[in-house]
Amino acid sequence: MTTEEIYIELLTEIIKSKMKLFGDLVLNKIRPIKNLFVDLNGNVTSISGDPEIILREVLQEYRKLSGEFANILAKVIMIRIMQKYPDFNLPEEFYK
Repeated sequence: MTTEEIYIELLTEIIKSKMKLFGDLVLNKIRPIKNLFVDLNGNVTSISGDPEIILREVLQEYRKLSGEFANILAKVIMIRIMQKYPDFNLPEEFYK
């Protein structure tokens, strides 16, 4: 898998996990994020530009919505993705 495909999978999992808790409000929070394209089911259809910036912006929006809980859930997902793709290098700032 390419790095972009892994980021798409990671972002999709994070978005869908938030949708289980907050419904469509989650989509409304991330719609303004540039270079992130998400369908109505929470699937990331594509990204362009720097995926780290997109991930950072998604996490910032969710932090506004649910505080530190947003980070904890996202970190669990990130660790799972890194275990699935051991060659994927996600900066430590996201999961530490």
